[in-house]
Amino acid sequence: MDVLIRQAEAADMHHIIYFTTMIAEHEQSVFNAVEKSAQLQEHMFCEDPKISCLLAIAEDIVCGYATYSMEFSLFLADKYMRLNSLFVLPEYRGWGIGEQFISKLFEIAKENGCKGMQCFTPDFNIDAVDFYKRLGAKTRNSVRLYFDIDNMN
Repeated sequence: MDVLIRQAEAADMHHIIYFTTMIAEHEQSVFNAVEKSAQLQEHMFCEDPKISCLLAIAEDIVCGYATYSMEFSLFLADKYMRLNSLFVLPEYRGWGIGEQFISKLFEIAKENGCKGMQCFTPDFNIDAVDFYKRLGAKTRNSVRLYFDIDNMN
């Protein structure tokens, strides 16, 4: 099957919100689609986007997405790409869409002078961990922590 991978546009925000909601449910996270839609629109589709999105289209269906951002690593002393989310609808898994996303992301990372790509997934998401390892990713032992600045004393 032919699959088109393309950059998302502002008109695609409903797809981005839908896929993000699906990931949040799977990862047992909270995502308020109504609250976050306008914020994401503002940060994704502006002159200096903080995050970007690729969409996969197969059979005229938007069937997946990958969101990413450019970051800087103190340890690398260089830029890297952060893969924020990758999701493919269950009925389109096994079509090679995830691999196509990763290939396109590598291309974009190289174009932007990035030295690597990092991604995070919950440790219970074994399918995702196995997928990334199969494509050559290595694990790093670390704990990801988060401070909610609005609720700090």
